Amino acid sequence: MKKRFHFLFFLVFVLLTAGANAQEKKTITGTVYDSLHKGLPDVSVHVKNSKTGSVTDAQGNFRIAAGAGDVLQFSSIGYEAQEVAVGNSSNVSVTLKSASNSLNEVVVTGFGSRTNTRKLSYATQEIKATELQTAPSPNVLNSLQGKLAGVRIDQGTGGAGSSSRIRIRGNTSLTGNQSPLFVIDGVLIKPGISGPESWSDNNNVDFGNILKNINEDDIESISVLKGSAASALYGSGAQNGVILITTKKGTGRGLGVSVNITGMWDKAYKTPDFQTEYGGGISPTFEKDADGNNILDPDWSPYYNFGPKIDPNVMVKDLDGHMRPWKNYDFLDFFQTGGQQNYNVALTGATENSSIRASFSKNISTGLIPNGSKLDRNTFTVRGTQKLGKIFNVDVSATYAQSKNTNPTREVSNYNPLFRFTYYRANTTDWNYYLKNYMDTVNGGQVLGAADPYGVNTFLWTTFQNNQYSYDDNLRANIDFTTYIRPWLTLLTRANLNNYDVRIEKKFLGSGAGYANGYYYVQNSQTRNYRFQALLTASRNLTDDLTGSLTLGAEKNKDKLGMVLTQNTNGGLSTNNPFFFNLSNSVNPISTTQSYSPSRLTNAIYAYGDFTWRNMLTLNYSVRQDYNSTLTYADGTGKYTFVYPSVGASFIFSELLKNSSALDFLSYGQLRASYGITGKDYDPFALNQIGNYNLQGADEIVGPDGSVTTIPHAGFTNLTLPNKDFKNEKTKEIEIGANLKFFNNRLGIDVSYYNKNTYNQILALTIPAETGGNNAIFNVGQVRNQGLEILLNATPIQRTNFSWNFIANFSTNKNTIISLAPGIAQYNLLTAFGADVRAIAEPGKQYGAVYSGYSFAYYQATDGDGKPIDDPNNGKKVIGNAPNGSNGLTFLRAQDYGPGLVHDKYLGTIMEKFIAGTYQTFTYKDFTLGFQVDAKVGGLMASGTHQYGGSNGSFTYSLPGRDAAHGGIEYTDDQGVVQDDGIIPDGVFGQGVTANVNGQTIDLAGLTWQEAYESGYVKPKPAWQYYEDLTQWSSGIREYSVFDNSWVALREVAIGYNLPKKISSKLKMNNLRVNLIGRNLTYIWKNAKGGINPEGLSSNNAAAFAEYGGLPYVRSLGFSLNANF
Repeated sequence: MKKRFHFLFFLVFVLLTAGANAQEKKTITGTVYDSLHKGLPDVSVHVKNSKTGSVTDAQGNFRIAAGAGDVLQFSSIGYEAQEVAVGNSSNVSVTLKSASNSLNEVVVTGFGSRTNTRKLSYATQEIKATELQTAPSPNVLNSLQGKLAGVRIDQGTGGAGSSSRIRIRGNTSLTGNQSPLFVIDGVLIKPGISGPESWSDNNNVDFGNILKNINEDDIESISVLKGSAASALYGSGAQNGVILITTKKGTGRGLGVSVNITGMWDKAYKTPDFQTEYGGGISPTFEKDADGNNILDPDWSPYYNFGPKIDPNVMVKDLDGHMRPWKNYDFLDFFQTGGQQNYNVALTGATENSSIRASFSKNISTGLIPNGSKLDRNTFTVRGTQKLGKIFNVDVSATYAQSKNTNPTREVSNYNPLFRFTYYRANTTDWNYYLKNYMDTVNGGQVLGAADPYGVNTFLWTTFQNNQYSYDDNLRANIDFTTYIRPWLTLLTRANLNNYDVRIEKKFLGSGAGYANGYYYVQNSQTRNYRFQALLTASRNLTDDLTGSLTLGAEKNKDKLGMVLTQNTNGGLSTNNPFFFNLSNSVNPISTTQSYSPSRLTNAIYAYGDFTWRNMLTLNYSVRQDYNSTLTYADGTGKYTFVYPSVGASFIFSELLKNSSALDFLSYGQLRASYGITGKDYDPFALNQIGNYNLQGADEIVGPDGSVTTIPHAGFTNLTLPNKDFKNEKTKEIEIGANLKFFNNRLGIDVSYYNKNTYNQILALTIPAETGGNNAIFNVGQVRNQGLEILLNATPIQRTNFSWNFIANFSTNKNTIISLAPGIAQYNLLTAFGADVRAIAEPGKQYGAVYSGYSFAYYQATDGDGKPIDDPNNGKKVIGNAPNGSNGLTFLRAQDYGPGLVHDKYLGTIMEKFIAGTYQTFTYKDFTLGFQVDAKVGGLMASGTHQYGGSNGSFTYSLPGRDAAHGGIEYTDDQGVVQDDGIIPDGVFGQGVTANVNGQTIDLAGLTWQEAYESGYVKPKPAWQYYEDLTQWSSGIREYSVFDNSWVALREVAIGYNLPKKISSKLKMNNLRVNLIGRNLTYIWKNAKGGINPEGLSSNNAAAFAEYGGLPYVRSLGFSLNANF
């Protein structure tokens, strides 16, 4: 640790001392604005006919030495240059106009190079730092949500630090990680899947991945390379696209200080649709004790909400003996106010030959659950540039991030608060009492038995005493050394590293008497990535009309995954010191497991470049050849080398229309087309697995004398047979598009269409036992993505003191399974409700086709021979005997009813129809109002919370039929009591269903319940039985809780104010900006059933579609301050 800090300190010292200030004349200060009166960063400011220069900072401020009569030149890429004469005033401010011909617009593309957009043959999108900092988030992906065409981002539900899911242009693979490759100043970041995917009672937490260590304050821009042509240069890691992050450099004349402070408060403002009319139990009336007190049924009251109507004026003797008012206890009261605090201080400066920026950030993010998720992150970043003579330039950057993530929200678990409060809670339970009394403070341990009649103390003990921690250390460093060999020839050599260490601790206080049975667990893992790169670039005019460039490069990239060491106590912690969480406190010898993850080595060579004719027509090309160790067999053979080419063209057709008065409304027109191939390799040593060799039993041999000899035998298990013809997975993509600008750049439209096919899908499939193995890895299957992306940028109003600007994006993608392996009709991707609902890959359907045999069975009448016949009740839901026989007749599941129409129903797809977003900004003088709305339309969600919210009467959808006021039907029950909670299920009795009426057996098959009721054969079904059977675990209809999940969200609102210069200067500041911020404010429209949070998915797996609790609806309100000195 000390060595890392010494290295960073030395780096800062060297860069600072390299940037000495030039001799000053008179200090001129000012601000450079764009047409919307926003400060422009990185504007070059020079004193004409001299070597004196400066660069504006992030807010557009500059400082330069000049004298009266000097002329200041202002220039920036994408803007028209401007000159201003220096007078007697020491303050100069200018407004630069956007370059109307778009000659100079540039974006960051492959290997961090800045490329003129006129030359691009593919779509890319760039987000600037100012757009991120309007409403900052501790997770940089969340700040991008809704802002990018063709990019879907889903926020994590594990609280502060949990991972978000990102997908660019659909899912390409049937297995593995679908996240794009992240590149930060040349350093490769490969985020993994970190969220839970299956049920677990205690350990399902999402500590997040490496992306949680990215500090938003250090980001200058984010560029998204979406298509294969754009990302082919990155080879095997870029099949899912590339996110390029460029950090800030030093700006401004001399040294300055910038300070950013953000304070946000998170508040749970809504839950799913809990009903508050009825309390615990299943009877509408109370029982009475000997003293006449209202009492509860101990068998039903703790878990069901079909009891008496809630009335706070009624007193009830609760199951623990306490007298309490019969009232609803608001679930939201369980949650605390969360939020984040972020403090960033940066030292920044620049001269003609050098720049320096050193930044420190402190982020503390707290979740909503008491003793719940908390992220504490410290980030130190330094970046500096230095010209060394006339031909050398060095660019060095380093970031060290240290974070501690505490108690992420448990997901897909009984210990998720929202799921627990839905499934195992009577809404009349006094949670505040149990929060104070779940621990036995006298004898130690958890309070059980009669004092815990609602069984909530185990949940509370787990929440407050079973603590889990993740400690991350992440060091990223990069050095670029550029040699200008000739004016047209440069050599860039680059070296970088990414060291990532993770320590996970679990400290579980013993819940037994005397705090017995405690537990301590620790796991240490480390990942190392080293990358070395050399790029030789030639760029020059070939003729008067033709320019060309060519880059030749080579790369060595090594992933070194170190030892994973896991140790935990055995037999509990010693009760002599149960609060001492240490391996040495284990009752029995500790358990230790360790593994060594193999390294991955990729060598690559590549070439890329372009030819441009008359600054109008550009042909660009690239080819990369990878040599990959993971596709090499133990004997040195294998298809371990593969090629990723791309080619594209850009045509600026507006150059031909310059003199056309009929089309003078067209400012800029570009057509583009490209083709590229990307791909992915496989896990290290996965091709060389042979399984486990171990004891599998014993054989008994009987001797001549009758004696028995036992001889153990061994063999292979989990044997994976090698595939000598294994190839890498590849994606081929064609993209066409257009970029049009109208009315002097006041309106811009960028349209892209793509068609990409991914083949050689890597699947591990079961093979026949006769082969001697269990499974084998195959290259089979094909997945296609076709889509349309539209990006709109407009400035409808632009006046001196007022402007209105908006950006909108729309994208649609069809993610189709073209083929699987021969003989394989379906391939499971992910499941919900155990395995009751499946998201699968099936040829001809979209990725994530949802099937379930636990859907409704649908009636089909048959004749005496069992052949289908016409019947008016065909297609209606089937009613029969409940599988567990608990509540008599109920709806049957499709797989349980043989004569039904379907036995495994197709319900739809998890893929959305389209996503869209818009960000609008209104500026009036120094005030700015901005807001963002984004939407997702289509795609199924399977909600466990919704399902079980009906089985115990927690949700409002279980209200109809409970009494006459709610439409209940009156009937006389078997005890002769008149009830009014009857429901007539809308269905048809299936084959074999009978009723006993006055000793006579009546065949109900083919009759609706309504028809049988009117004939006096059956009674209405009690409401609590109806809802329990419809949605409970043992007999529930999962289809009922699988629904379309579309929404439109008000994602951000920000109001900003730039203090006038005369005020900020009195405060010894160059500028001061104040912002009031709101994030995730509300849903303008949504259609998720039961008020379920539509963004509550419980995994960041590509096929995630299930929800099990997650979090309630949360909005964030706060402020930010940005100051420069």
